[in-house]
Amino acid sequence: MSLRRALIGLLSLMALPLIWLTILAWPEPNVPATTELVRLRNAILISDSHVSDFSWHPNQQPASFLSNDSAPPIQMTQWLAQLPKQENDWLQIISIAENLRARGPKGGGLQTNTQDAFQRIISSGEGYCADYIQVINALAYAAGIPAREWGMSFDGFGGWGHAFSEFYSNYFQKWVFVDVFNGFYVTAEGNETPLSVQEFRQHLARAPQALTIHRLQQGRFGMRSDQIAMDYYQRGVNQFYLWWGTNSLSFDHHPLVAAAGRLSRSLEQLIAIGVGLHPEIRIIALPENVALIARMQRLKYQLYCIVVSELLLLLAAIAVVITIKRKNARRT
Repeated sequence: MSLRRALIGLLSLMALPLIWLTILAWPEPNVPATTELVRLRNAILISDSHVSDFSWHPNQQPASFLSNDSAPPIQMTQWLAQLPKQENDWLQIISIAENLRARGPKGGGLQTNTQDAFQRIISSGEGYCADYIQVINALAYAAGIPAREWGMSFDGFGGWGHAFSEFYSNYFQKWVFVDVFNGFYVTAEGNETPLSVQEFRQHLARAPQALTIHRLQQGRFGMRSDQIAMDYYQRGVNQFYLWWGTNSLSFDHHPLVAAAGRLSRSLEQLIAIGVGLHPEIRIIALPENVALIARMQRLKYQLYCIVVSELLLLLAAIAVVITIKRKNARRT
């Protein structure tokens, strides 16, 4: 076989992993393609989890949890300074959430950097759940309030789900759940202390009738009723996961990530994964979701195999091209 035929063969083989990737990402009927692309991203980001991953105190934050190392935008600090002073950090959390969502939420994914998302949310109420969480993570950082971002999936950790927050309150000495986008927090019967995400999930699974929704005062409530909100969360009760970082500002300020973001949101996230700035996913492992987690882990290995195959074929093609050029040079 000639070197030129070998090169053509290698280039043809390089299409096979890409075809396999297309098959993996091809959506089921009536499923948007974007949700399957998110599934591929999530498969890459899934990391092994332990019970301790969800219960640490902010003073013992794990070293691998990604935090901001950039100063908050001046627009955010000025906006926070204009809010009324509160008696404790819990009331401060609620005040920030209420004022952020005062003009909305109106929905519609923004897919933009944190500062731009902040301006659009406070001016018009635009944005979907992930946009509101992206912004309130930065606002909490600017206000000195520890925050964590959670997700809930309805489709086996793909792109169909919801994002919500958890803040550490010194007043209550615990993490507390707040759905900033839909506008509520939750307590359990016989106790007026707001629940954490894990407490909320456990009650949803065992005793949802004991839960009480407390609506935030500003902004539109995101559901038609409290019961619909409860039913919504119960659909994803076995697919809760924690994003292993709240570093949206550091994410935005990295030059390679920022440059990629001007071209494509997907490319931006891919570059962020490559440079170690995209948070991993830690799933609350349950008997009910073992098969779903195993499926995502298999998908992760398949993606790794595709990437390695492409790299090896590319290196082989480069080697053939170099050999062809050397042979042609000797002839001349």
